[in-house]
Amino acid sequence: MTEVLAVLGVAAIIQLLFVLMLVDGAVLLGVLVPGDLVVVAASTAVGWPEALAAATAGFVALLAAHFVSFLLGRRTAGRIRTSRLGQRIGFARWCRAEQVLRVGGDWALVATPFLPVVNTVLPVLAGSLGLGWRRFLLLAAIGDLLWVGLWTATGAGAGLLTAGLGGIVDPFVVSILVGVAAGAVFTLVLHRAHIACGPPPEVPRSVIVPSPEGR
Repeated sequence: MTEVLAVLGVAAIIQLLFVLMLVDGAVLLGVLVPGDLVVVAASTAVGWPEALAAATAGFVALLAAHFVSFLLGRRTAGRIRTSRLGQRIGFARWCRAEQVLRVGGDWALVATPFLPVVNTVLPVLAGSLGLGWRRFLLLAAIGDLLWVGLWTATGAGAGLLTAGLGGIVDPFVVSILVGVAAGAVFTLVLHRAHIACGPPPEVPRSVIVPSPEGR
């Protein structure tokens, strides 16, 4: 895997990562891209310190995609839920996203990139609920930076580790194993937090309220 990416060159890999992160953060399209594996593969292939440039590109692209989704939510308000796009997302996914915000408040947006299924819905929902754009950018930037930093460190660290072993093991394999372990731990933490919050309340379809004009 890393050999295939290495043929592209550092600049091409960073550009490809930027495009894929835009897709990963987009509404509905994000489910088509395994974002964590993309970041790991890119940072493993480019190595250190070029991984810092890759991480910067990935962070900017992901934050931009999340902000566009947020603006989409503000623009359409509650109407997006009954639109064709909203129906494609699915009522269950909307309810899960609402439960995340209901339990964690706007700080739950920091966990947006870490949450499968609802990660592309939360920015839209936050926008439709009228959250200020500066507040959203701050929280989304923190979450996106942590997420990109985690997987970049995983990939670059795996590359350095396997280089020290003389290339006996493919660094991409090592990074995937580390990533799976980290993902399992994080999923367990989220699961326990979800249990501690209790069962989700009934969420009416009309729960999304339009943001005030001009906010």
